[in-house]
Amino acid sequence: METPGHRHAHLTMLRILVCSTFLFLLALAWVPAHADGDAPTADLIRRLNDENADVARNAFDELVRRGTEAVPELIKTLRGTNRSLRGAATRVLARIGAPAVPELARTLEDQARSARIQAGIALGLMGSTASDAVRPLSRALHDHVEDVRGNAAAALAEIGADSEPAVADLQRILADPSPWVRRNAALALGRIGPGARPAMAALLETATQDRSSKVRSEAVRALPRIDSEHPELLPSLKKITTTDTSQAVRDAASEILEDLLSKEQEDRNESITDDVTSDSALADDPERSQSGQSVAQLVRRLQGEETPAQAAAQELKQRGADAVPALAWALDGNDATLRRRAASVLAALGEQSAPARAALGRALSDVDARVREQAARALGAMGQTGLRALPQLARALSDADPLVRTAAAQSLAGFDHELPEAVPGLTDVLSTGPDAARVAACRALGNTGPRAAQSVTALTDALTLGDPKVRAAAAQALGNIGPLSLAALPRLRGLAHDPNSSVRSAALNAIRSISPSATLPAQPTDPAIPDTGTPQPPQDPSMDGSARDDQQTDTPWPTSLQDLEPDPRYPDFPVSVTDSPEPTPPATPVIPAPQKPDTPQTPPVTALPDLAQPSPAAPDPAGSPQAHLFAQARKLYASGRYEDAAQTLRQGAETDHSPSQVLLGMLFREGRGVDKDNEEALRWFRHASALGDAAGYYNMGWMYEHGLGVPRDVDAARRWYERAAKRGHPAAGDRLKAMRE
Repeated sequence: METPGHRHAHLTMLRILVCSTFLFLLALAWVPAHADGDAPTADLIRRLNDENADVARNAFDELVRRGTEAVPELIKTLRGTNRSLRGAATRVLARIGAPAVPELARTLEDQARSARIQAGIALGLMGSTASDAVRPLSRALHDHVEDVRGNAAAALAEIGADSEPAVADLQRILADPSPWVRRNAALALGRIGPGARPAMAALLETATQDRSSKVRSEAVRALPRIDSEHPELLPSLKKITTTDTSQAVRDAASEILEDLLSKEQEDRNESITDDVTSDSALADDPERSQSGQSVAQLVRRLQGEETPAQAAAQELKQRGADAVPALAWALDGNDATLRRRAASVLAALGEQSAPARAALGRALSDVDARVREQAARALGAMGQTGLRALPQLARALSDADPLVRTAAAQSLAGFDHELPEAVPGLTDVLSTGPDAARVAACRALGNTGPRAAQSVTALTDALTLGDPKVRAAAAQALGNIGPLSLAALPRLRGLAHDPNSSVRSAALNAIRSISPSATLPAQPTDPAIPDTGTPQPPQDPSMDGSARDDQQTDTPWPTSLQDLEPDPRYPDFPVSVTDSPEPTPPATPVIPAPQKPDTPQTPPVTALPDLAQPSPAAPDPAGSPQAHLFAQARKLYASGRYEDAAQTLRQGAETDHSPSQVLLGMLFREGRGVDKDNEEALRWFRHASALGDAAGYYNMGWMYEHGLGVPRDVDAARRWYERAAKRGHPAAGDRLKAMRE
């Protein structure tokens, strides 16, 4: 029998057991932190790479706690060979913040390339905390290593307005050979703001003339942050919206231009809204002369009887840009008649109506079809600013009202730009009509060119429609799309006998554009009388992929981008295949720059494919679609339209055209028209090599020799060069000789 004394003893033992367990668990939780607190700094840095996340996190926190004490050892790690540890040490230094700035500033002049690069990244991650390092960062802009210059410029951008002492050096590197460095310089100048006014002229030149669309786009965005009232700003932006070869740059300029124009109207907007809604505006004498009324009063007259409304509309057109804010206000009103007439006046004002773009975009969803129609016409009439409403106009192509569809299609055609985003809607209009909308849709698809290839079937069907204007416009669009319209050739040949001369002319021109080597069909003796017979057209060699022997020519494919570069002002790009330079460091994105893994994704080639005696790749028929695309890409590249060249090359590359694959790989390797990506370059070189292309073999050797996209492997490079030499590649023998020496 248990006594009260026994129960008390049991409870006491239980309490002791619970307390002991708690103290034991507490000790376990304290041990890692206590151990980290006693550990040497070098050991803590090694633990940053520990597989146990808790160990790595505790080491990180302890290093940050130590602060200045840990900085020398962390800087030493930046000089090491372990990329992962370098990145972790960089993040610790950035978290330590101000105490690490002096040592990081000195490290920008370190002998170790990796230390200079990581120091710039760490300072950039600190942002304005690193403002004391502005002058060392400015000096780092002169470094011979691209990654050091680029990260220094990006760090100055993160510091912001305090980077003003670096303006002169940032202006200088707007001419840097690296587009990544130039882009970060433009970004930094923009973030410095008004303090960067001395660089405004150079930045305007960059925005209009730089070879890289990404650099131009960044410069465009920087300009208004520095000096929104500069006398050359508005003219330059207007020029860019109409002449720049990149849609992204044009869009950026249009957006900024619209914002600047809207800002000018902001104060006027407020007063106009007050006038329109005031009782005095409603109480005016209806017989008062139109010219003596305020804009607000004239807008109010638009909802009245037709004759006074017409007079008010005419006077508003005379007022021009001054009337736009009040008209935009009216588009959001409750009266459908007022909204319809306001949209009509805005359409008549053309480019002056640009500040009303947002309101007109909303009006494309109005419940009244006539408001939607006039809004679509107004957006088309305002020029490049109307492109900002492209998504709304594309949706309007499927509007239930045929007049709205027509207005939207005509506005899109009037932009005279490539509009790949609108291609699905434009293709649908070819089926839904009406004919006026079909004609406009054909024009817009033709303006888009090869990027409208998905519409070829619908355009081919449109060649049989009753309206000759539709047939002619469809033929012209197919010709503009080019070799990708090959399937339309039979029907285009049939149009050579069309009773309408415009249709016949458009069809023949389209045939020439799609397949220049094709034999043109004979036309009737009397063009006004269609040939009722059904003659068989001559066989087009490009239709079945065959060609006569005299049409087969070995095309001299380039071995480097230098073969396509027409401008001697750019001797730094690209690296000649006969040189043996240090490999160009991969472009690092704007801070924070990602670290490359120690083990690249692409494994080294230890055994080449069984292509010891590959059969030569068949030369392209002179009229093949791939050959025409390749020739078109070369012309685009030579004219500086690198993004368009890359898109055209991709079309050929994806159909196993090995020359296109090789050149596309070169663009990825050098960062021309695409983001620099050595692994993507390697992928296209592999595709070309699998097709037995000598240039593909050569470029595989180049990638392995210099460790681009793969670990450096001289033996693998030599084997690739040997294959290229066997296929007669002119530079492969030189590389083999250089490697032996």
